[in-house]
Amino acid sequence: MRLLKAGPCPYEDNRTTFIETVRPMRIKHALILILAPLLIAAKPVSTISGFHFSTQSAEIQQPVEQQTPGWLLPCPLDLPLCRSVQSLWVTNPTGMPWDVDDHIDRMGAGPLDSGASLTDSLSYTADCDGSQCGPYRFVVVRASVASSSLQLSVDITPGQNGGVDSYTAGSPTWNASTRKWEYFLCQKAPSYPYGDLRLQLIPGSNGGMGVPTSVTLTVVNGSKALKSAAVSWGLDSIPSGVCPAS
Repeated sequence: MRLLKAGPCPYEDNRTTFIETVRPMRIKHALILILAPLLIAAKPVSTISGFHFSTQSAEIQQPVEQQTPGWLLPCPLDLPLCRSVQSLWVTNPTGMPWDVDDHIDRMGAGPLDSGASLTDSLSYTADCDGSQCGPYRFVVVRASVASSSLQLSVDITPGQNGGVDSYTAGSPTWNASTRKWEYFLCQKAPSYPYGDLRLQLIPGSNGGMGVPTSVTLTVVNGSKALKSAAVSWGLDSIPSGVCPAS
């Protein structure tokens, strides 16, 4: 097992440098998944009252750069150019986000009965993103409906300090051009520094350490039946300042 020692990442103080120089230099094998069977198999499509959730896009990159020597971790002294040594690569066997550039976007649309309640779930592997390497990771939820009584909430398990972190979207804003109420929720997802005792070995990853984390979205229609509603949500890495939580 490869041990990860606590310490700052080379790009901890300048994430702009990370974004502008490290990412374009990567020679990674990126797998861009559009409605990928693997993802759909991992998380079943959610439906209720004709309302349907499905994966719109996802990106799962190999190797997991923040876990792989030569990317954001130093190379062994005897392998100064270890980035190209694939036997050292930490890979992602989960089919869900882990690398700092990974994302997944889910979309739900359809009618909602009065009082209808539905959930949709995804997962990711949490580690050092944000505090030590690359951009922060956020859970983002958006909705556009003809009602100001929709309730949107997110539960993250485990939360940053264990247990469950729960968040609820604030009051919606009226969009005069679409004549619909717009909802927005953006919350920084849990992350853990190198060496944190909560990190665990991810089976099948070639020694990668992380915290398997589940995220559940709950949508409740607190008004009369809606003929159509649209809710998009997912997990992404976005620049600091975009979300209130950043």
